[in-house]
Amino acid sequence: LYSNYRYNRLSMTEKITIIGTLNMELFLSGIEILPEWGKQIHAKECRIDPAGSGPRVAFPLSRFGVESFLIGKVGHDAYGREILRGLRNHDLSAEGIEITDKKDTGMCVILTKTGGDRAFIGALGSVEETDEKLIMDHYDLIEKNRFLIVTGYFNLPGVGHASWRKILERARADGKHILL
Repeated sequence: LYSNYRYNRLSMTEKITIIGTLNMELFLSGIEILPEWGKQIHAKECRIDPAGSGPRVAFPLSRFGVESFLIGKVGHDAYGREILRGLRNHDLSAEGIEITDKKDTGMCVILTKTGGDRAFIGALGSVEETDEKLIMDHYDLIEKNRFLIVTGYFNLPGVGHASWRKILERARADGKHILL
């Protein structure tokens, strides 16, 4: 694993902060065509995972012994609890994750065609509540780690361009290696 800042080798004892989406993912595979409105087709396989862009980065890092801290929001519902359970199963901290009663946990449906092409349909749900305040409330997780990874940037509408600029400029001034 490498940092793209100075190409220094990333130590397996490194700690990383990840800002990203937290949502359920429903995979429907083996779809050759999308159905017309009012019609039904069948996938060859289906799977549901508690993930989102943040955990999709954190899960493999944890297998290599890299401790990751996520910042984001989940709903106060069964899907939110499942995501938190998934994090615990990968020995990941949930201290930067807040639970909201205002929106349900989001869902992304991933349609996969034989051969690999994919299409996505998403309902952001609680992801929409990830904003500058949430990130700054958990800035201590950024401060204590050398690396900051931002995933799902365009799927975090609650963090506007000006907020991202402020957050990333502060992290850079604090000497963090930033990966987008």
